[in-house]
Amino acid sequence: MTTDTSTARSSDTTSSPSPWTPEILAILAESLNAIVYHSSAAGGDVCATPLGRWIAANPSEALLAATEASQAFLRENFTGPPSSVASNPLHPFHDVAVKFLSDPEPIYRLCRAPEYLAVGIVILELLRSADGSGKYHSTSRHQANVVLIQLYWMQQCTLEEKSAVLHQKISALLNEIKLAGESENDSAAVEHLLLACIISLYYSDLIKANEYLAEAKSHCRHSSLLTGILGKRTRFQEQEYAQLVVELQRAETVPEPASQIGFSNFPVNVALDDDTLLKEAELTKDLPHTLLADHEAAVLLVEGLVSRRKRARTTLQDEEHLAYIQLALHSSNCYAIRSSALFDRSRLEGDKSRRTTRAMQQLEVLMMSFRDTTHDPILRAPFALAVNVPPSWKVEEALGFLLLQNGITNEAINIFTSLELWEDVIECYQRVGQKVKAEDLIMKELAKEETAVMWCRLGDIREDVACYDKAWELSQHRSARSRRDLGRLLLRRQDYQGAADALRQGLDINAIDAGAWFSMGYCQLKLGEFGQAELSLRRCVNLDPDNAYVISDCPIAFNLPCGSTD
Repeated sequence: MTTDTSTARSSDTTSSPSPWTPEILAILAESLNAIVYHSSAAGGDVCATPLGRWIAANPSEALLAATEASQAFLRENFTGPPSSVASNPLHPFHDVAVKFLSDPEPIYRLCRAPEYLAVGIVILELLRSADGSGKYHSTSRHQANVVLIQLYWMQQCTLEEKSAVLHQKISALLNEIKLAGESENDSAAVEHLLLACIISLYYSDLIKANEYLAEAKSHCRHSSLLTGILGKRTRFQEQEYAQLVVELQRAETVPEPASQIGFSNFPVNVALDDDTLLKEAELTKDLPHTLLADHEAAVLLVEGLVSRRKRARTTLQDEEHLAYIQLALHSSNCYAIRSSALFDRSRLEGDKSRRTTRAMQQLEVLMMSFRDTTHDPILRAPFALAVNVPPSWKVEEALGFLLLQNGITNEAINIFTSLELWEDVIECYQRVGQKVKAEDLIMKELAKEETAVMWCRLGDIREDVACYDKAWELSQHRSARSRRDLGRLLLRRQDYQGAADALRQGLDINAIDAGAWFSMGYCQLKLGEFGQAELSLRRCVNLDPDNAYVISDCPIAFNLPCGSTD
């Protein structure tokens, strides 16, 4: 069986001696600045730097170092618990790492240990460049590509918006390798396939997401069936009604799945405490609670995600997704699977009055679980990226939005401020009619450091074209957001041609911005360019199938009366 570099194999790399020897650290110190700023003594050839030469001479050690960097970044930001700065041997490279990862869009400011992410990407990109002739073993190249996909995906998770550059890089790698082809292990194959499915889902490629999911399901001994069983949901209900559940159907020709690696009830599943709703639906038929292998439970959870994305969100869609989540929680002890399932459930329950309190309590539990130091961090890593475990700050942000939604604005502002999520803070101030405070906050941040993002936020507050132009110049004409926000401002002022020109500049940089495509389509409708509007709105609905506005505007773009079926 080949050596695997997925998150499920983190124990192998974590228990081995650290690859960050004084020799490697010295090579990194000598080479990283030259690589990041594209200037070296070798005339710009990054492969000719000391790091490039070391990687060419020691490909196996380079792959090990990149894998360790990937695991360290995953632990610091996704699974926990975070370590101290003093224990991070790569911390001296923090500033150059932030520079490398923030081109052209900045990464999240409080992202922990970005140097691990940057060093891992640099090493594997150089390894791929050194392997242009294909001299390395195909298995090693496959493993390097898998780890690089994981690193690119984690980089995308640190950004505010979808990155067209990362989308292109990941797509190229997914097309280059057959994810399951180099592994004899069902668990490793499924983990890779599910990550590809999650990535495809994020970039709204539902066709590929379904293909990856179908291949992952072929490695499972169980299949799932969404069905209804009579039961009661409330304490005072007398008559049973159909309740949505997911039933498992086990193939008779295969043995029971292998045992799991995980913790018992960690993170804790907060029980529903309501005077009307039962903790769980009481069914007239008992469902057998089978403990699934981790990869089978992961497939079950991702199947629920894919099913929900196939159609626009409705109450029925939420109930179907909750049925998958419920079964995954009963079937797995895997930390990542439980964390992802509980986070998704909290988001679904956040707008339900009788479940909102449980949703907020559950998010607080997930935040504490991330910082918990009593559980082995090695056992938290398997399937973390494959089931879309969110970064730690996304969990706290979700709690802030729930507080804001329930009118607890000051507490929400405190959370967003501690996370330095200034856009969320500004939204809170605007909701309570305190635009002056929002503007003062932006000016303070601009006094610390001028960034294109903060100039865009100032433009949103002031509705000032000059702010967006400043952001455009500051980014050296690489900020797609500045053009998109300028286009929306001009659109509100009914300058449709100017708005279309600005939006087109932004879409040339980032062509996977659904909101920009919608605004462009609307401008083209107003300009009477129905053919171009149709193309723009089709592009928007492909990227964002849940956008009801674009669906309602499509008949106009097609120059048909609303309600026409032609």
